[in-house]
Amino acid sequence: MKRLAAPCLLVVATTACTGLAVDNGTSTAEQRSAQASEEPATDVHGVAFSDEELVSRFGHSVFRVDTEGCDYTSTGTAFVIDSRHLVTNHHVVENDASPVLVGRDGRQQAGRVIGWRTSPDVAVIEVTEELDVDALEWADPSELAEGQHLLGLGYPLPEHSFSAVPGAIVSFESNNGQRSAIRTDGAFDKGNSGGPVLTPAGSVAGVATLIDMNPQGLQIVPMAYTAATLRAHVQAIIENPQSVDVDCTDTIEAEGPSGSESDPFRQACAENDDFACDSLYWRSPAGSEPEYFAMTCGGRSAALRRGTCSSRNIQPDFETALNVLSEPEGLRCADLMAHGYSFSDATRYWAYHGRPGRMDVDSNGIPCETVYAPSQSSETGETASNYSSGLFCRDLISQGASYSDAVQYWLAEGQPSRMDADSNGIPCEEGYSAPELEAYWGHP
Repeated sequence: MKRLAAPCLLVVATTACTGLAVDNGTSTAEQRSAQASEEPATDVHGVAFSDEELVSRFGHSVFRVDTEGCDYTSTGTAFVIDSRHLVTNHHVVENDASPVLVGRDGRQQAGRVIGWRTSPDVAVIEVTEELDVDALEWADPSELAEGQHLLGLGYPLPEHSFSAVPGAIVSFESNNGQRSAIRTDGAFDKGNSGGPVLTPAGSVAGVATLIDMNPQGLQIVPMAYTAATLRAHVQAIIENPQSVDVDCTDTIEAEGPSGSESDPFRQACAENDDFACDSLYWRSPAGSEPEYFAMTCGGRSAALRRGTCSSRNIQPDFETALNVLSEPEGLRCADLMAHGYSFSDATRYWAYHGRPGRMDVDSNGIPCETVYAPSQSSETGETASNYSSGLFCRDLISQGASYSDAVQYWLAEGQPSRMDADSNGIPCEEGYSAPELEAYWGHP
C-alpha cells in the first residue's frame, strides 16, 4: 500500500464559511442530561448504541475548526477530550495557532493551539471557558476487531456541515506489536480530518487523519490513528502546554510547496501520472489552482475528478469539451457531430442553450439519440448503470462520481427534483464546486 508523503489529505482548505448552515441539535448540556436521565443508566462501555444514539449523545462534543493563515483558510474537525481541550490533526491547524471552533448549534469560540506533533499528526486546542459538553474517551485498540462497525463524526466536503459517516474496520496497521491505526471503508473526505471515529460504545477508535492510496488495487482507504499512537502525545501536550509558531514556508516532505511547480506530485501529474494527480488533489487546499489542476488530471479530463483520475477513463480532449459551448445557438445534433463533437459535448450544448426540443425529439431528456451511434448515445445509461437507482447528489459524491457522471445519472433517472432542488435544470449545484459547474455548463 503506497501512502502519500504528506499527511494532509483529509483537511479542507477553502474560502470562508460564513453563513454556513449547521445541524441544530439540543442547545445545552442540561437538556441533554435531562433526556439521558429518562433513559436507563448504563455504562457507556458496556452497551452498543445505534448510529442515531451516538450522534445524539456525542455529536455536540465534535466541533468544526476554522483556520486562516498562510494565504488560505481551511476547515477541519476536533473533538472534546476534557472540559477545556480538544484533539485534532496538526495539519488542520498548521496555518493558524488561534483557530475558531464552531459547535453544532453554530456558536463560535476562540481556541489556542497549545502543542502539536507532525508525527504522529496530532494537535491539541485549548479554550478559555469550560466546554459544556461530554468528553470523549479512547477505545482500547486491543479490543477492536476487523469488521466492527464504526461511525465517523465531522465536517467534511461538500457543505462543511456536521456529518455522520458509517463504516467498518477493514484492517489494522501495527507498530511495535500495537495497533497504531485502523483502515476503514467509511466515505471520509476533506474536512473529516481530526474527527473521532467512534465504536458502537461511543469511545474513540481512532482519529481520521489520512488516506492510503494504492494504484494497483483499492484506490482510497481512510486511515485513523488509534490511542496507541496518539494518547501519550495528547497527554504530554496537555501537561506541558507551549506556544506554537506557524511556519508558512513549511513543506511536508516535498521538494517544493504543496502544488507548486516544484512539487513532485504536480510534476508527475503533468507527465500523465494519474495516481500522482489523485495524490495532488488530496493534499491541495480546496478551491486552489493546484487542486483544479489535479481535478482535470493535469489538463487531460473535461470532467473534473475529485481524486479519481486513476480509477476512471479520462476524456483526453479537454479544450474541445469546453469549446462546444462557444458554438452559436441554433445548431442541431447533426451539426455538432459534423464538427467533431462527442455525445457528451452535444449534451452540454443542449443543456447550456435551454434544452431545445429540436435536439430531443422524443422529449425523454436525452438529446441526439437518433444522430449519434448507440455506443455513443448509450453513455448516459452506462453511467447510470454504475450506480443504484434513487440516489441523491450526496450519494454520488461519496462514491466518487464526477460532476459529468452526476449529470448523466440525473438525465437517466428522468431529471428527478431530488437532484435539482431549485428546479433550474442544473442538478447538484450545492454538492459540487463552482469550477466544476462552470467547466460543465460554461457559466457559473
